[in-house]
Amino acid sequence: SVTGKGIKVGVLDTGIDYNHPDLTNAYKGYRKKDGEDPKTIDPATVKGWDFVDRDADPMETTYQDWVNAGKPDGGSYYTYHGTHVSGTIAGQGENSVDFPSLGVAPDVDLYSYRVLGPWGSGWSTDIIAGIDKAVQDGMDVINLSLGVPVNDPLMPESIAINNATLAGVTCTVAAGNSGPGEKTLGAQGTAAFAITVGASHFPVGI
Repeated sequence: SVTGKGIKVGVLDTGIDYNHPDLTNAYKGYRKKDGEDPKTIDPATVKGWDFVDRDADPMETTYQDWVNAGKPDGGSYYTYHGTHVSGTIAGQGENSVDFPSLGVAPDVDLYSYRVLGPWGSGWSTDIIAGIDKAVQDGMDVINLSLGVPVNDPLMPESIAINNATLAGVTCTVAAGNSGPGEKTLGAQGTAAFAITVGASHFPVGI
């Protein structure tokens, strides 16, 4: 199906706001329940994971998290990128805006692997752990709209993407934001077996 029906997609990013009306029906992972501590959940019992907080709940870093941290300076502490990416993939067109739109594959089963935390930053070890768990969870596709501005196909993250692909997972990875010059493709997009995606535009003279 071109709408993604029956396909499990794992998004490795800053997490997901699974309460968002455009995503709540597409999201099939863990949802925090009142009174439940997500740190008590066995990772083997859920698909998806929060590798930043080390628990089952891959919610984005929220405004309240920023307040609880003492409102530190230095850019946007709270995040939304993973929710944005998830909407591009699986948006349901349910949001009350003037022009609601569907994602490119609105019928997928969507899962989230939170590998980036406050400020949208994270560790290579968490990214690799997220790739490994996505493979173990049986994802058909994983999406990584993140990366390192290093043009090296042998970065550990790139090798992990190659191994995931060899295990049968389709890996789509961002090309990075450093183009358009030579050798500006960043890891994990440098992985030999990744489907690396970049944007381009052609200047038009007037």
